Amino acid sequence: MKYDLLAELLPHLDRYENAFPKTKGLQHFAVWLARELADENTVRQSEETDDLNARISELLMFVGRYLKTYARKALEDTPLATMDDFAYLIEVEKNGPLSKMDIIQRHRHEKPSGMEIIKRLTDAGLLQQTPDPGDRRSVLMHVTDAGKTTIVATAERMKRVSRLGMGQLSNAEKMLLLQLLDKLEDFHHLVQAKTRGGDLASLLRDAK
Repeated sequence: MKYDLLAELLPHLDRYENAFPKTKGLQHFAVWLARELADENTVRQSEETDDLNARISELLMFVGRYLKTYARKALEDTPLATMDDFAYLIEVEKNGPLSKMDIIQRHRHEKPSGMEIIKRLTDAGLLQQTPDPGDRRSVLMHVTDAGKTTIVATAERMKRVSRLGMGQLSNAEKMLLLQLLDKLEDFHHLVQAKTRGGDLASLLRDAK
């Protein structure tokens, strides 16, 4: 029996397992390999790589805008104005009570933006704060009965937004996309944690 194909396959398998140590399933590997081989054939020069990076960044930005638009339509005639409002509310419902900064950091917001969302939800009577028994200088946020009612009323709408956002991707493609985005999230979360408040040059140094 000849093993030429296996010998050619093994380096790809090694890179795959290093990139996605938690991955399971031949189908996921097959989807990844198809894209890996396509990349090897098309990305050759550094200029092309820069163009590729720019195009991916642009598309991520576009998809984020599409989702925000869909969410805004889904939340019409509700106390919630944005997808972030829903995300904050359901975060506290699932994992609360939480401090304000804990909520903000979980959603990767800058403090001013996050505080504005929390204030909006509090003013609408969907969140309320109580003293933190472990820290007299802090408060904990809870979902009110009105907030719980709002979650029930909007949860199915937001599920539709998620389904629409995934377009016509197959389950295997969704799993691959999730793995790639998880990898990006882990990278950026670590970079920002190490250079919080730093400038772009600091971020670029940590990205190497």
